[in-house]
Amino acid sequence: MYRAVPDIYPPISRLHSGSGESELRSAIGISNDDPIPRRLALALRIPDARDPEFNGDMARVHREVDLVSRLIDRDREVVELHVEFNAVGGQLHMESVRDLSEALRHQFHFSPDPASEYSITVDPRTILPEQLESLAPYGFNRIVFQEIPVEPAMVRFARACGMRSICIVAAGAEEAIECAQRLRPERLTIEGPVGDARALPGQPHDLANCLQVAEYLHLGLGHYALPHDDLATAFTGFKLEYGPRGFMAHAECDVIGLGPGSISRVGGYLSQNSESCAAWRLEIDTGRLSAHRGLWLTCDDELRAELMQQLLCRREIGIRELEQHYAIDFRSYFAADLSRLAPCLRLGMVRDSGDRIAVCSRGWPWLRNIAQCFDPGAGDGRWPQEASPRH
Repeated sequence: MYRAVPDIYPPISRLHSGSGESELRSAIGISNDDPIPRRLALALRIPDARDPEFNGDMARVHREVDLVSRLIDRDREVVELHVEFNAVGGQLHMESVRDLSEALRHQFHFSPDPASEYSITVDPRTILPEQLESLAPYGFNRIVFQEIPVEPAMVRFARACGMRSICIVAAGAEEAIECAQRLRPERLTIEGPVGDARALPGQPHDLANCLQVAEYLHLGLGHYALPHDDLATAFTGFKLEYGPRGFMAHAECDVIGLGPGSISRVGGYLSQNSESCAAWRLEIDTGRLSAHRGLWLTCDDELRAELMQQLLCRREIGIRELEQHYAIDFRSYFAADLSRLAPCLRLGMVRDSGDRIAVCSRGWPWLRNIAQCFDPGAGDGRWPQEASPRH
């Protein structure tokens, strides 16, 4: 199964079935007509390579690429690409990777900027050295290992093959610390409860401290990066963005999702492809986009989405900035939300200085919960009872 959808606003649960395909087409057309159209981030979820219909599914992915590319103006640059396989342990079919890469570059305009993110997720247990060596000629400059490679030589070889950045997914805090010390990947993503309310009080903070000693910058939500990495540079330069696939080094992109269950965010429209492979196959086979459900963002949605972007990517809310841009009185508009935020103010996780609300270092492990205070559908936040404010 695919990993769970990351925290985005509005939440995916609010999307509704209906005319998703026609609305996505309309959203792309509106975005094309912007005076300065947004750049593109493509996210492809490839069906399971072990499925008997895999060859047919790859043909469908190519048809979906063709359907979408025909809607997008050719002068719009792709600055991010991520190709992800459905199942952990799925084999990497290099012929399929090559064909897909060629099709994408034929039908979209890819930026030549070396800071662009063209990544692929692989399983270090199944990929061979010669396959790693083929990825850079196919246009990939970043790699995500689904789990920690057993052999350090795997990481060194990936760098020697032209991978600008290596991300490793760790299952927990201890594994992440050991990986940081032994393999030094540019990025670390930690799965599990290390960054949310299910974690033990102190555990996420201790993890952040250990990784900080190893020179990693804590981006939030279980993501860490070395200072020279583009994600870290975007964070310190206030250019980081949080999208359907997590943190992005390129802000203000339209995200186009391809494959079953993938998510698109185009201008003010959010959509998701059918999660069922059978439904996705039927839609592509009949020449339709697989935008099974979607949602046009309201003014309130856009305001809250911007606020959460500030929290997740800058760890603060610029109150004056939001008031001027959206013509609101912040404290009146968000009175109920600020009431939900009150416990973490008392616990010293957040500081309210009048013109901004900043997340203190103590609150970094609880960033998800702090942001959810501004989601009316998320309910009341849960905070560690053992914590007490620092003075």
